[in-house]
Amino acid sequence: MPTPRFSKLPPERQRQILDAAQEEFGRHGFEKASLNHIIAAADLSKGALYYYFDNKADLYVSVVTRIVDRFPSIIQKIYDVEDPERFWEVAYEAFLEVTRLKLDPATFTILRDLLDPRVASLVPGHLAELMHFSLVTLSRVLETGQRLGVIRGDLPVDFLVYMLQGLMMGISSWLIEGLQEGRRLDPEGYTRFFLELLRRFLDRDQAWSTPFTSFLSSFVGSGEGTKPAGRRPSELSAWLTWSRAGQAPAGSHVGPVPEGDTR
Repeated sequence: MPTPRFSKLPPERQRQILDAAQEEFGRHGFEKASLNHIIAAADLSKGALYYYFDNKADLYVSVVTRIVDRFPSIIQKIYDVEDPERFWEVAYEAFLEVTRLKLDPATFTILRDLLDPRVASLVPGHLAELMHFSLVTLSRVLETGQRLGVIRGDLPVDFLVYMLQGLMMGISSWLIEGLQEGRRLDPEGYTRFFLELLRRFLDRDQAWSTPFTSFLSSFVGSGEGTKPAGRRPSELSAWLTWSRAGQAPAGSHVGPVPEGDTR
């Protein structure tokens, strides 16, 4: 993240620097982005850039944060719904706005790089924050739907959240692969597909006929040695843990971690 000195700059100057960085990262991606190009576009000296940011990864995180900071106000529209008949309609509008934002060419490139373990390993703390933000966001959306009686209540919210997070990561990977191959994506069509997928899975008519705990008890024990309650790390966070230790999990075939252009 930026040093405290960056926050002391006038807002307009902060915007100019981050605009230049976002343009460069969006055009060339993290690895190929040039700090010299950013310095020239922002009318900075190299010393000044490092006065505000420790390295290239810090500058990249600042750009990602500025993009992601736009999401809460969009998703808030769902939390504010009071009419059950309006829940999915508002959810569609909110997810469509997020989808359009993500599909902006520059934004897409920047967020796509964040899913690359080689890049993500440079900013593991920030990635963990984003994963937590995703968990909290999904939890609040589901809790709102359950309060309105439009989302199934037979399964624990945290269980649903992890399932949906995995589903969303899978869809994102599939979309990124297709877009990189030159396929076109209609934001409205994709959002309708995604919301219909969620509705079919989350519909209260899909509820189990027996309590969830009774269903689980047939094949999940609770004997000694059971792992204490807590958040189970995602496969990506597990990969990052291994990579920081200088190892990679069995079956992982990723290249070397790129350097972060540190001082």
